[in-house]
This record gives sequence, structure tokens and C-alpha cells, in this order.
Amino acid sequence: MKKSIALILLCIALMMPCGVSAKKVVSQSSDRESKAAVVGVGDAEKTYNVGAFQSVSVSTGVSVVYTVGRENRVKVVATSSKLLNLVEVKSVNGKLSIGIKPNSGRIKGKVTAYVSGQSPSRVSVSSGADFKSKSRFDLTGGSFEASASSGGSIDIPYVKAVGLTLKSSSSSDIDINGCNTGTVSLTASSGSDIEINSCNTSTVSLTASSGSDIEIKSLNGSEVTASTSSGADIKISKASVSGTTTYKGSSGSSFKISGSGRHVNFTVSSGADVNAEDFSARTGVVSASTSGGNIKCNVQDLEVAHGKIKNKKR
Repeated sequence: MKKSIALILLCIALMMPCGVSAKKVVSQSSDRESKAAVVGVGDAEKTYNVGAFQSVSVSTGVSVVYTVGRENRVKVVATSSKLLNLVEVKSVNGKLSIGIKPNSGRIKGKVTAYVSGQSPSRVSVSSGADFKSKSRFDLTGGSFEASASSGGSIDIPYVKAVGLTLKSSSSSDIDINGCNTGTVSLTASSGSDIEINSCNTSTVSLTASSGSDIEIKSLNGSEVTASTSSGADIKISKASVSGTTTYKGSSGSSFKISGSGRHVNFTVSSGADVNAEDFSARTGVVSASTSGGNIKCNVQDLEVAHGKIKNKKR
């Protein structure tokens, strides 16, 4: 009997440490899982050393913050490691492309790419992507082109180049704070917007259609050619034009300009409007078709080819 009791007590004593050890193992395992979860919470990032590039293309909701520098580098920051793995960065034949891999499905979260390199000669954004430069672009001897589509946006503080070409479409936006170029060509369509705060150039070509807007808040140039259609608007303020300002508008669109110039040539039809009462010109030829259109101008020596014209000088 005593042997039986002793044997039972020995078994109990042996079992107790085993139970405690098991609890400790479970606790350690839980700690490891907790630490792994903490690592996965918050932003994830990856750095790419890329080859030299002259153009940048951004797509699929990615935001780029650009800085001009000697080092060609891309640092991508995403709100999760899973999202980071969906980002695709390529540098091929001088073109840097940043976007989301094809067939990735619906993207949740935010991706920001911090890019450094030389002043690019071309920037394009699409599908809700953003490009914002913290640096001025100096392309002395070369031209700069930028295009935005499908809700994309581009924001650049200053461009110095031989030529500047900007194209926007499908509710996208392009903003340039200032430019010093030989030629400027701006084209906006389908509800998009282009805005330049200050522009010093020789010749300017502006085309806006389908409810889009183009605005230059200060302009110094020799020749301006503008056209609008389908409810689009072009506005130029504080303009100093040494040569001719030509405008052709139709289908409920409008053109507004203030400042001064040498000669104007305005033609409107189908409900288009010109408001140039605050743009003083020495000579001009204007015409409003029988299909409708209004012209308000401020011309010393005006020739009216057709239509009802309101001239402030008279």
C-alpha cells in the first residue's frame, strides 16, 4: 500500500514540471507571433539604384516626389509590405517607369516614390498618378514635354528649356509655376486643366477643347495663337505681346485676355465669346459669324469683318 502511495506521489511530481514547461512553450510561441505582427504594421520601403534616365513615366495611383541630383535613385514607400511587393520599377533605354504590376486587382493603400536624377526631358502620368518636383528643371539647349491623362497630375516649380510642350486630357491637371522657353505649346481636352503662373517665351500656341481650361497668369511673348471649342476656356492675364494675338473660338467656348499687344485677330462662331476689353492693342481684325458669338475688345484701329462687336476704344 505504501509503495502504491509513493508511486502515485512520484508520478504527480514528475507531471507538474511537464505542465509548467508546456505553458512556457505556448507563451514563447505567442510572443513570436506578436512580434511578427508588429513588424508587418506600418510603412514598408525599398530602394532601387537605377541607371541614368531622361524620362519618367508614372501610373496607377503612384505618387512621385522628384528631386534633381547627381544620384539616380528611387525609394518606394508603401503603406504595407504586401502593397510594396506589387510596385514595379523599371529603367530601360533611358526611361524610368514606376507603377503597379499588371493584374494586381484593386489596390488599397498609398505608394510614394522618392526619385532623384537629372532634369528629365519628359514626364508622363496616367490613371490617377501624381508627379511633384521639388526642384527646378534646367534643360538649356533641350526641350521639355509633359503629359497627364486619366486623372493624373503634374506639378513643377520652374522649367527652363528651348521648348515647352504640355498635354492634358481626361480630367487631369498640369501646373507649372514659371517657365523661360523659346516656344510654348499647351493642349488641354476632356475636362482637364493646364495652369502656368508666369511665362517668358517667344511664341505661344494654346488649344483647349471639351470643357477643359488653360490659364497663364502672367505672359511675356511675341506671338500668341489660341483656339477653343466645345465649352473650353482660355484665360491669359498680365500679357505683354509684341506681335500678333490670334484667337479662334466655337461651340460655347471662351477666350479672356488682359494686358497689351500690337495686333489682334479674333474670330468666333456658334456662341463663342472673347473678352479682351482689358487688352489694349493698336490694330486688329475681328469677326463674329451669324451662328452667334460675342467679341469685346480694346483696339485703337479696328477692322470689323462681320458681326456685332463691342470695342472699348470707340
